[in-house]
Amino acid sequence: MTLPYSGPQLIFLGMTGETPAAGEGVCRVCGGPLLLPAVPHSGSDDWTDESICVRRDATHHCCACHWFMVGSNRSKIWQKKKALVFGEGVNMAMDVSNLPAVLASELPTPCVIMVAGRDSMAISQKHQQWRTAIAVTTSRRRVRVALTAIQLGDSTKVFGVAEFEADAFVQAVMSMADMARSFIVPTMVRVKTKNWQKELFSRLLCSMGRKMNRENYLAAFVASHVVADEAEEGGGDRAVG
Repeated sequence: MTLPYSGPQLIFLGMTGETPAAGEGVCRVCGGPLLLPAVPHSGSDDWTDESICVRRDATHHCCACHWFMVGSNRSKIWQKKKALVFGEGVNMAMDVSNLPAVLASELPTPCVIMVAGRDSMAISQKHQQWRTAIAVTTSRRRVRVALTAIQLGDSTKVFGVAEFEADAFVQAVMSMADMARSFIVPTMVRVKTKNWQKELFSRLLCSMGRKMNRENYLAAFVASHVVADEAEEGGGDRAVG
């Protein structure tokens, strides 16, 4: 299957609402069609990560990748939300707790789905975000989600791509959320809701033992947000370790 656009291009299309024409050839950086106006590629201060380039045989990068290189555009895409879905004409920014409903619906495809942790510095890191932005979901059944700076504790941050069957993932999130409500929350003391999600995330991960991969890591992260947001809507402070 040949995709009409690369991951960074889908993000660009969703953010700007533009549909640029394509020139001859492909983009050196993302490997997608050479959306115009294309820019001659060079190792300037704007781009120092040649290892990220998908097509090093090409001489130009597309206008979407150039947009990614300029100023603060990489961080602007988050719009103060931590879960995003981008596609042609699609720009959906949401709280992480809303992700299961989106995954259970008819996703626009192709699309790029991204979930981020709390670390805004890591979110804007070019070499991390660019690699994950390449991940494209081509069907609602089989979903790819780019993880950016999901953090556990003070040092461990997870980057990369989780890939899973959408229905099974949503069911896993709901099961973890039920476990948190029934068995984890009652054992916690009261602190501010802001810290609640972090503690729930940690305990849900511990409950999985060695069954750890990016899919389970993401499911625990999303479930902790689902339950924490319920607590906030129910009246602020809640039980937490």
